[in-house]
Amino acid sequence: MIFDESQDTQQMNPFLRQVLIGIILITKTSVGLAQHDSLIYLFDKNFNVCAPENIFYTGIGIKENGRIHFLNYIDSTGVLTIEGFFTDSTLATREGYFIYYDNLD
Repeated sequence: MIFDESQDTQQMNPFLRQVLIGIILITKTSVGLAQHDSLIYLFDKNFNVCAPENIFYTGIGIKENGRIHFLNYIDSTGVLTIEGFFTDSTLATREGYFIYYDNLD
């Protein structure tokens, strides 16, 4: 039972409140740590690394189990175009399957 019938129904069970607070703190900590393990890549229309003023694609590399999970988006729309894994942050060697999304409108 979440609520005790003798209490106001708007008051949350103290144990559940503690659990909820714990979950929120763990989630915020996990998100904060994950942000430190991410890399941003800027590419022009030909997928060459470029300066911010020439950007067409934005790539995000997330470190997972010693690999880079790479997600590539059209910068102006945020539409996902490529997803796959690389062996390291240089993006020189692909690992496994890559998905190329056909939504380049």
